[in-house]
Amino acid sequence: MVGPGAGGEWPDGVVIVGPENVMIGLTDIDGLYIFDHGQRLLDDGRWEVSGRATPAAATEARARGCTVTVLATGAELRRESEDRAGERGGPVA
Repeated sequence: MVGPGAGGEWPDGVVIVGPENVMIGLTDIDGLYIFDHGQRLLDDGRWEVSGRATPAAATEARARGCTVTVLATGAELRRESEDRAGERGGPVA
């Protein structure tokens, strides 16, 4: 998911860190989109993944024991997309 979700809000760009057994179950959280690239095993045995998450999805991931760091808010990502679209003369996704 790159653009807005069903409610029209853009999810935040996030990095999520947690143990493998918890990370595997994150795919069932509505509003959480884990990118299929960039996963890495950290020196302490936890995994780090990148993705997009609504605030509710980030809260649920935290409740399951993960650390969620917001790299860019949905509003920031939308503005960036609009700026790029304006440079190309195309619509925003």
